[in-house]
Amino acid sequence: FSVKITPLTGSLPGANQHPAALDDEAISITTLLGGALIQLSTGSDPATTKVKVYRSTSAVLNRETDAVGEPYAVSPMQSYSIALGDTTRSNLLVDSGFDNPAAWTHDAGWAVAGSEATHTAGTTDDIGQPLAAQVGKFYRISFDAADMTAGTVTPYLLGGSNRPGSPVSTPGLHIQRIQAVSGNTTIAIRASSAYDGTLDRLVAYMETEASLSQGSHYVWIEPLNTDDMPGAVSGPFTVTIV
Repeated sequence: FSVKITPLTGSLPGANQHPAALDDEAISITTLLGGALIQLSTGSDPATTKVKVYRSTSAVLNRETDAVGEPYAVSPMQSYSIALGDTTRSNLLVDSGFDNPAAWTHDAGWAVAGSEATHTAGTTDDIGQPLAAQVGKFYRISFDAADMTAGTVTPYLLGGSNRPGSPVSTPGLHIQRIQAVSGNTTIAIRASSAYDGTLDRLVAYMETEASLSQGSHYVWIEPLNTDDMPGAVSGPFTVTIV
């Protein structure tokens, strides 16, 4: 006589089944200072038991080099948060949107009104706030410059040996980093005498080893089953770290 044996392969939920693609509408990535926070919700697919996250400064995915740690265990119909980089940083400046003139110390050529700082050409002038800088640490500075027809603005760490960043002469978002030295007690933006534009969204924070590099990062999220068989990858999602 003969006995029919039914293999047990695939009896575990999701085994030997490609996971369904994640719903891109159920994925959001919030850009933070030095990091980002992924929030995602899984669907009803029982084959999806893990998700794998990839991150790169290139828009082309390389699975060999771009994986972020080990896959994360997930279950159907649940929500998850996944941190990338350093998510503990905060803006060291008060009133980065220039809504409160009293928050700023500035020379006569600057005026704070209408949720921006405006410089009138004619003199070289600083606008800034106190900063308890730690010697040797890098401070990341970002700001929007607009409406200029001439001149430059330059970020500085002032006090002791002044530490300048790079002069900016074009409109848009600008991202820089400056290493603090002994005596730095103020963060400021210095307008040249010819500068006739505005500033907004001024941000400064201290960089850590865990901080993602400044600039554009691309993130992909891939569902996996119990055998690490992948489904369709979602992304790239683009975040800009200032």
